[in-house]
Amino acid sequence: MLFDISELAPTGRHLDVTVEVPDFEWGDAQVVACGAAHLVVDLRRTRRGIECTGRFETRVELSCSRCLARLAYPVAGAVRLFILPGGALGEQFEAMEEDDPDAVDLYPIPGSEIDLGELVREQVDLALPYRVVCADVGGECSREALEALAGDAEEAEEARLERWAELRRFRNRLGRGGGKRGSD
Repeated sequence: MLFDISELAPTGRHLDVTVEVPDFEWGDAQVVACGAAHLVVDLRRTRRGIECTGRFETRVELSCSRCLARLAYPVAGAVRLFILPGGALGEQFEAMEEDDPDAVDLYPIPGSEIDLGELVREQVDLALPYRVVCADVGGECSREALEALAGDAEEAEEARLERWAELRRFRNRLGRGGGKRGSD
């Protein structure tokens, strides 16, 4: 959903909207499937840019970090940032972007239209915890999946040991010979 901030009234604007949030890659190339998000924000002009404050909430679908099952995970959080429009509308704010020590909360956009779905996608990405497991949503990891993954881990460890076996034998031979070349 696009919102044109050039039409923002001097008194600001209250938005209570549902926006479609695009899917995105997260962590180890896992895709997070996003649903519609409820966004409630107030927009107003300030000397730093267009201040956007409020809250969002949605549900995302992602994989459990332990058993890899797909989970529906609720995500909600506060939004507080300063939108810096581009073009003629943004000329009054450009100097702030470089000089502001709090620039982490600046949200530059190329023109005067802001994609609210992208704004929420970024906020969802920031709000997700490092790891999500079935227990986080009141579930339990599948025992079969955990056993299958444990079997894969054992096979991987055996393959790793096999790859390094020759190097280990070489190191042992060096250790017996004192590690010196040409010694008898």
